[in-house]
Amino acid sequence: MKKAFALLTAALFTLPSINAQDEQSVRFGIKLAPNMGWLRPDTKGLESNGTSLGYTFGLMADFPVGPTGNYAFATGLYLTNLGGGYTTDYSFVENVGSDPTIKAMETDLSLRYID
Repeated sequence: MKKAFALLTAALFTLPSINAQDEQSVRFGIKLAPNMGWLRPDTKGLESNGTSLGYTFGLMADFPVGPTGNYAFATGLYLTNLGGGYTTDYSFVENVGSDPTIKAMETDLSLRYID
């Protein structure tokens, strides 16, 4: 544990002197971001179940534009995971001749998008 702490401390003190991205070239990176999704059904009888948490992750790249490199064109390939749910009431008859039973049916949806 002491060796790991010493290595981390040494790395933090040397970071201000490291300039790995001074040159005018393409820069690559990784993106990981949380997101929140929900469904709002317009169909009569469907109710939303609220929000659900999701995430986005992927690879990104910055291409410098112009002679100074002060501007960059950013692009990437991301996978976005969203979700949500809704509830509806349905009725069914268990036995012939009995009264219908009404129960709530919950549906959860998971969606994936490539951006």
